[in-house]
Amino acid sequence: MQQDAARSGHRPPLGRHAAALPQGGGSLRLSPRERALVGPELRAFVTQMPPGAARDGYQALLDALDVGEVGGPHLGRLEAFLELALSTGRIKERHGQHGEDEVRRVFARTPRGQAQTASVNEVTKALSGLIDQPLRNLQLTTTRPGSYRLIIESDQLRVSLALAPAGAYVESVEVTV
Repeated sequence: MQQDAARSGHRPPLGRHAAALPQGGGSLRLSPRERALVGPELRAFVTQMPPGAARDGYQALLDALDVGEVGGPHLGRLEAFLELALSTGRIKERHGQHGEDEVRRVFARTPRGQAQTASVNEVTKALSGLIDQPLRNLQLTTTRPGSYRLIIESDQLRVSLALAPAGAYVESVEVTV
């Protein structure tokens, strides 16, 4: 007999932009050091954008960053910018590992970063059930371009994980009773 835990609260992360705006009008304060790392990179990004609404929005983010507190729609733009700057390796290339770590910590305080952290913690919790169990099966399949399913089975547990550009999440946990 198997029991599927996916129906009891394990859910995929929200769409790529669903967590972009803070709920309840939250804001994020950045220290002078954080602003010194993010500000010049954001300024370089803004100056390369063509004139228009998108550039104006990112310029408004830059103005908010200069003040030290980012909220409302600016927070969503900050998340998108930080995600881009981290995923391309630009921050690490220009500021080294310590700079990248600091910017990653800023991203982790955003709603999107908090959602990713929660997803990682959920995956870790599901995998912890496999500790000290001999594995029977490991299987990685493609679900669509850039997205995968990893199935890990022991005699007592079957864990199915989704791996995608937006993050990793638990699809199901089945316990053999």
